[in-house]
Amino acid sequence: MALNNRSEINVREYRDRDKAILSKVAFRAFMWPHDAVWAIWGLDSRDITFVAEINGVPVGAIELETFYFKDREHGYIYYIFVDPDYWGRGVGTALMNKAEEYFRSEDICDVWGTTWTKNYRMRRLFEKTGYKLISREELRKKYTRREYKTLLWNLYAGPGELIYWKRVC
Repeated sequence: MALNNRSEINVREYRDRDKAILSKVAFRAFMWPHDAVWAIWGLDSRDITFVAEINGVPVGAIELETFYFKDREHGYIYYIFVDPDYWGRGVGTALMNKAEEYFRSEDICDVWGTTWTKNYRMRRLFEKTGYKLISREELRKKYTRREYKTLLWNLYAGPGELIYWKRVC
């Protein structure tokens, strides 16, 4: 994906040497410092993390997990963050596309994500990339009580968080 100034977004796997610059990016990207701390912790503790770079410089990351639910593996977008200087330039979309490509390569078709109600930027990204907002009521009707609680646990979905889902294969 190309940017306006002919720079290209390259998405690759995370490397340990990315941590210092991505730590700075996380603190710039998140409104609340605790989110930045959790995102930094997740860089090398999630199942896999991808990094978006422009001209060889990391400008964002997406952290992914998998979990077993209802007889198959599911994917989860743990954190995604982009340097505010690059917001609206396709970096988030490139990271989401890479995440979906990865999940498909692992035969994981159901991908989930959560975000806070007032995180309008993330909500737009989920919706722009085809994720469906699913209400808790809809999930309660679809699953047993135990399955519902297990799903929320795997999604780290607390009160006030919205749940998004997409079938990618």
